[in-house]
Amino acid sequence: MEKLKIATKVYNLSFYIRAAILMTYEEAQRIVAIANQPTSKLFVEWAKLRQEPDGTCSVVIEPVYGEQQIHSNFGQAGLALSRLLAEASKASELYFTLSEDGAVVRCDREEYLKDAPNREKT
Repeated sequence: MEKLKIATKVYNLSFYIRAAILMTYEEAQRIVAIANQPTSKLFVEWAKLRQEPDGTCSVVIEPVYGEQQIHSNFGQAGLALSRLLAEASKASELYFTLSEDGAVVRCDREEYLKDAPNREKT
């Protein structure tokens, strides 16, 4: 009888842990809404909410560049979306420096930072 009680407690505990990790429908809707905003179209092709027969929800994110991502954890889905946003932001940053003859030229971030000590402070 004691083993049955322990097994029942472990099963109940695993149910609560699983329920705490899985994404609710409202959380999934929130991630999908953020990912499908017009400002996100630079880095996310589309995002869809997928509801499984057992009631769990997951978010499918199709980035413009890279592989499709499926997340059933709200925290992981949010981090993945933030990571995509950060990568797209870095890719779209523009940096300029002066060439030897004084003309403004476009450069990458590394070259811009390397040239920083040579610039005059204004």
